[in-house]
Amino acid sequence: MKYIKSILSVMLVTVFIITSGINSSALELSEVESGIYEVQNDVNHESEIGMSMARSYLDPTMKLEIKGGKVYYTIKFSGANYMKDHKISINGENVNLDIINEDNENHTIELGFETDTIEPDMKASMYVDAMGRDVEFGIITKTDTLNLIEKIEEPKEEVVEEEVDSTVEAVTDTNNNNTILYVGIGVVVVLVAAFFIMKAKK
Repeated sequence: MKYIKSILSVMLVTVFIITSGINSSALELSEVESGIYEVQNDVNHESEIGMSMARSYLDPTMKLEIKGGKVYYTIKFSGANYMKDHKISINGENVNLDIINEDNENHTIELGFETDTIEPDMKASMYVDAMGRDVEFGIITKTDTLNLIEKIEEPKEEVVEEEVDSTVEAVTDTNNNNTILYVGIGVVVVLVAAFFIMKAKK
């Protein structure tokens, strides 16, 4: 009886791993309707002091405009009177920045840039006068806080039926292949576990 329980436990763990692998994929741009959104962020730095500084100078709310398969980010920084040369990089490459708003009275600056994903590997850097050097930290988009502010209606494009069919077929094949892969892994794990359990029984 205890061997049956062991096999069932292994099977349950395998199902959990497979389910986690399926559900842990990043939010795709195609899954979000066109519109203007607000979203919260987290910061990432190797030191606690760096984390604290980044959090104090980066506004916790960002704005996203999603339209035409692109994302336009607007990010706000405070303490602009102590900093200069703001840069944003995605996957290690600096992007072109637009100055959306610069408030000299309140020492804030809003910067905008375009990307093709909702969750870019994003870092901010700026020169801090008091430290005499550049400071860099990661910015993490908390996609679970996406809040639609204004919906954008985009013109509908006529799509040839054959193209739609081929696209659906390609997506279906990909999903089927992924499912087969996960099931295959699960079967292998269960068989290996059963082999060792039976061997131990002998």
